[in-house]
Amino acid sequence: EVLEVVGVRADNNLMRSAAKRKLHSMVYSSRSFREFEPSTSLGFLYRGMAYSREGDNSRDPRPDSLRQAFADLDHAIVLDPGLAEAYVQRARMSRDRHKALEDLTKAVQLEPKNAYAFELRGMTHRALGHEAEARADSATAERLKREAKEEHLRSAQGLTDEIGRAMKGLMAFAGSTPTDRTARLQDALAGYDNIVQY
Repeated sequence: EVLEVVGVRADNNLMRSAAKRKLHSMVYSSRSFREFEPSTSLGFLYRGMAYSREGDNSRDPRPDSLRQAFADLDHAIVLDPGLAEAYVQRARMSRDRHKALEDLTKAVQLEPKNAYAFELRGMTHRALGHEAEARADSATAERLKREAKEEHLRSAQGLTDEIGRAMKGLMAFAGSTPTDRTARLQDALAGYDNIVQY
């Protein structure tokens, strides 16, 4: 499935983040999720998220959609108990703050760099009157957001550097003598291979 490719084969953090944002926007903007019959944990996660969005609609809330969202997220967790995002999404929808706190704690154990999970857990702690825990989780969420932004910037700078090297290789190929062209072409192609793998 496309969902598995996005989840498993996107080796670069920048690519994974971009793919995840694109997939989220596709799920949230499409009504076709009703016809989608998932077979994987990621499929159930994203269909559950889509049902959740429909069920949370403040103009026209749909309890059936929320029930289906919970069922899909539960199924995603059964299929893959290590899928942190499923716990986060289930906690986000939950009206039971104690259950939400359990789910968010599991999510941050599974994915200790998930800023959104820490942010939601901080808000949940605050709603339960746990001020010290709320402050700690909020501070962690802010630190993780800052670190993620810095990582994205480093990754983007690295990609820019690779593009620059590949362009120099291509320019060297264009200006080379016929006897030199094979080696220059191999250098230029290697630079472009680095970009694709980045």
